[in-house]
Amino acid sequence: MGRINRRIMSKEYSDNPVTGIKDLAKDVETLFSEENFPGVDPGWLDAARHFYGQTLSVKNYGYGFSRAAGIYNEAGGFFKMGQTRRPVQDDFINNKEGRKFYYNEDSIPYIDIIEKGIVNPEEFGQEQKDSLINLVKEKGVWAADIERIDDLSKFSRYSPKRIMEFIKDAY
Repeated sequence: MGRINRRIMSKEYSDNPVTGIKDLAKDVETLFSEENFPGVDPGWLDAARHFYGQTLSVKNYGYGFSRAAGIYNEAGGFFKMGQTRRPVQDDFINNKEGRKFYYNEDSIPYIDIIEKGIVNPEEFGQEQKDSLINLVKEKGVWAADIERIDDLSKFSRYSPKRIMEFIKDAY
């Protein structure tokens, strides 16, 4: 098995998964900001950060580390920052869908767009931005999309209630 690629174009990330995923998440958060995506609903930007953050995390650190980082992040949001269940549930779904998306061959052009945007957001065209947000709207969720959340939750290994119980036990 080859070495996992921990490089996004000219930008390198730590081999330490904790540090690397944290730095990668900061870059994804910066990329999917209201400044770079003016006029896009903040809920969809948050969905994009979770979805694409997990996609890139799997690419660079593998499924297991990415999943663990997502659970840790959501547990922190729930217990330390006092988020309510619904946004945490949305984040879990977007994280999961982003991890799954990495293994889809259709993900390659989207990953390329995101990586280029992280390295040089000024060259990020409107068509590219629209395609990224449209994909998240198709595959991800946010609180206004309750029917889709409930639909995706039915197919989840754990119901939202079980997920929250898992976080409480793990924390």
